[in-house]
Amino acid sequence: MYDAAMQFLYMVENILCMRGILQVEFTEKKGRLAVAGFFFAGMLAFQGMIGFGENVVPVFLGVRILLTLLMFFGNAGVNILRFFFCLFYMNVLTDPVETMFFVAERHFVFHWRSTAGLVLYDLSFIGILTVIAWVIGRHEIWKERIKSIPVRYYAIGLALSFCAGVITYFVKTTETEMPVPMKNFIDILCMLLAEVIYLVWVFLVVLDYHRRRYQRESQLKSRYLEMAKDHYRSLESHVAEVRRIRHDMRHHLAAVGNYLKQGQIGEAEAYLKKEGIRLDKLTALPFNAGNQLVSAVIAYEKGKMTPDMSLYCEGKLPKDMEVQDYDLCCIFANLLSNAREACERLKKKEKEIFLRLRQEEGKMALLVENPLEWEIDTERLISHTTKENVSEHGYGLLNVKETVESYRGELEISVADEIFRVMIII
Repeated sequence: MYDAAMQFLYMVENILCMRGILQVEFTEKKGRLAVAGFFFAGMLAFQGMIGFGENVVPVFLGVRILLTLLMFFGNAGVNILRFFFCLFYMNVLTDPVETMFFVAERHFVFHWRSTAGLVLYDLSFIGILTVIAWVIGRHEIWKERIKSIPVRYYAIGLALSFCAGVITYFVKTTETEMPVPMKNFIDILCMLLAEVIYLVWVFLVVLDYHRRRYQRESQLKSRYLEMAKDHYRSLESHVAEVRRIRHDMRHHLAAVGNYLKQGQIGEAEAYLKKEGIRLDKLTALPFNAGNQLVSAVIAYEKGKMTPDMSLYCEGKLPKDMEVQDYDLCCIFANLLSNAREACERLKKKEKEIFLRLRQEEGKMALLVENPLEWEIDTERLISHTTKENVSEHGYGLLNVKETVESYRGELEISVADEIFRVMIII
């Protein structure tokens, strides 16, 4: 019965690590979850009544791997790698607790490796995992950053965990003849060395995250610079058009006046109509958002829209904003790009995007609206993408959320009356 209880606790630890810490989604197929539950319950019952003898550890290791494949969504090979990563890397939490238990055992009458002691040990570990999972679950950005960890880093973490485990095992087998104070010192020193090895993985993951972020920012800055250049060229073109029209205006007025003097009203009307059509063909002046780079981003996104789409803009940005130009471009580019791509999928509704700006107590209030023809889960929208290359996409709203929160702003996403709305106050 003890072995069955311990295997149950190990499975709970596995689920907490996979779902609560690594943020691996459960499968949406309820049948697979039911099969996993019944199978695990049957294996526990068999262990409790008959038992697997000395094979209990390898048997239940295989059971936990199988349950991982049944319960969690994603590539089977990747999930197996994550499973073994959890199995070995979680020693980063258990090693300090185990070291304290060993030290306490040598100084007090406390046999923690008894049945009750081991159960208490595992329950303590489950408590630690639960707290960590709860803390991660409260921070949407943390969850998405963990989800974006490249698979290769789980392999690196597994290798580092193996190295730390080898060092710990070697020390444990060579300190048997040492005095108790020396054992305690060696155990603590070994634990600290192992923790450093484990934390190397965290350092590598954080370093890679910032590398990818700075690389993405560099690409975006180059893109925004090109947008700004195109915007300025467009403004120069408009200035040249206005100058030419002003230069030719007196000739047009003279021609119309001559028709009227001769009583040729029909000819005058035809002439004005012809010039009106020519003026209508001129490109409309780009929307002025009060910031040239933001105006360039808006003009760029509008230029990518199909002829059946409409973008309506109103309002201006506050003059003295603390938000950096790059961050403003990030917000506007991602929101307008998402709205444009949503409109491209519309079949029945008018493809209209509304961008509204206003000032509220020195802050910018931004509202972007576009119609929808499908249901959407706003809770899972951050980092979700419908594009095929998931590794390259799906970070639009996540980037917006990070940017807004870095300025202690507010981001609200809602759907009402088949209209998708993003409201930002920053």
